[in-house]
Amino acid sequence: EELGDDNPVVFDFNAAVLRIVKKAEESMRKELEPINKKVAGTRHQLFDGYTPPPKLVSDGLNADLQEQMALALDTIQRWQQELGCECQLLFTLMRSILGDKAMVERCETEASSAAEVLRRHDPGPFAGSHGATEREERFAASVRLCQLQDVLGDLTASSYVQAMSAEFASELAYARPQVPLQRPDTPDAGDDGGWHVPPSFEKLAEGAVVGPIAGPQTDFLDGADMAEVGTMPEFKAPTPPPMEPQGDPPVTVCMRLHGVDLADTRSKSEILLMEKCASIIAEECGIPREWISQVTFAEPPPKVAPVGPPAADLEGSEEAETGGESVTPVPGSYDGVPAT
Repeated sequence: EELGDDNPVVFDFNAAVLRIVKKAEESMRKELEPINKKVAGTRHQLFDGYTPPPKLVSDGLNADLQEQMALALDTIQRWQQELGCECQLLFTLMRSILGDKAMVERCETEASSAAEVLRRHDPGPFAGSHGATEREERFAASVRLCQLQDVLGDLTASSYVQAMSAEFASELAYARPQVPLQRPDTPDAGDDGGWHVPPSFEKLAEGAVVGPIAGPQTDFLDGADMAEVGTMPEFKAPTPPPMEPQGDPPVTVCMRLHGVDLADTRSKSEILLMEKCASIIAEECGIPREWISQVTFAEPPPKVAPVGPPAADLEGSEEAETGGESVTPVPGSYDGVPAT
């Protein structure tokens, strides 16, 4: 009452209550609609036939109807205690199950209990915490009486409704603006103009087509271009860039250059020497200079001395050369020939 209905906190509270009411309303509908169909089917067999059913069949149908009505009354009572008078669907199913006469009697009984609360002494706004509790009860009774008055007005224009309206005119006038807050089916119970919805959200959600662009921007377009401008453009994935063909893998070659040793690489600039060697290699191989990308120098493999024949072979060869005679070299001689 102090903050007002436009306050965001109050609006969020009302929205949360509406979500709870809708969830409970869906559960109530799933439970009461099968009972309503059974009651309607039993009544149709009892009263809507061309000829009344036989006595035994009629007694059985009446017994079934009494059981179904007892179950329906218990279910309606339970859901009415939970939902109160805010759910219009509950009153619709009650009217279908109970009938107009029983519905009017039930609503008038509920309205009488609300009227008894309003007939108590009003404690006023300065009565303390106890008075605040009583004022809250009176306000809830006023809202409930407004809701029942709407239901009874749809059913019958009885003098009871007129008497209630005249007796509690001030209380009903004060509570009437609060009725749509907890009624999801009331036209006034909207989303407050959709202030919490992003701009153009409804149009995009409904799939609306954007109109043509007005103004001098479309003067240079013809009819076909205007048709394209007047519709939402379709999303197209960007074309990937062309892939360059990959060439052959690089070739590694190891060669020996005559006339160049490691001493040259250490005494001269290595970069200049690499450039000169790359030019020489390209010229000798008959390939472009750009094909040679990297030049490195490495030590050549060490030379291995040749292995001589075994000692036994040497002795055998000596014997073969001397004819099997033992020759002992003496000082002053060469290869066993005495010096002269």
